[in-house]
Amino acid sequence: GNNNALQLLGYRTNPRITVSTIAINQSSLAVGETLEFSFEITAQRDERLMIDYVIDFVKANGSKKPKVFKIKKVSIRKGETILVTKKHRFLADATTFKHYSGEHSVTLQINGTQSNTSVFTLLT
Repeated sequence: GNNNALQLLGYRTNPRITVSTIAINQSSLAVGETLEFSFEITAQRDERLMIDYVIDFVKANGSKKPKVFKIKKVSIRKGETILVTKKHRFLADATTFKHYSGEHSVTLQINGTQSNTSVFTLLT
C-alpha cells in the first residue's frame, strides 16, 4: 500500500474509478465459515489496479488490528466494469493468531487508498 512503491510499479495513486458498495454474503458468521464478498469497479480511463482488502480483526482486549490481503492486479479499460469476488475463510485452527467474537470490518484498498467498508459479526 506504499504510494511511492506503487508509483514505481506503474500504479496511479488516484485512479479514476467508481467502486460499488461491498456486498457480503452474510452479516454474521462463525469461526470455520467463509466470508464471501463482491464489488464492481468501473474505469473512467485506462487503469492498472492493485486490489487488496483489509480486515479489522477484533483482539482479546476489544481493540481492532487491521491485516491486508491481496486480491489481484488488473488492467481495466476506460468504460469497462469488472466484478470482483473474494472468499475469506476464518480458520478455526489458525496457529498464528486467535479469532475473537465481535464486529469486524472489511475495507477495499485499491492502489494504496482505502474506501468502501462493510461490517460483519464474527462468532467464536
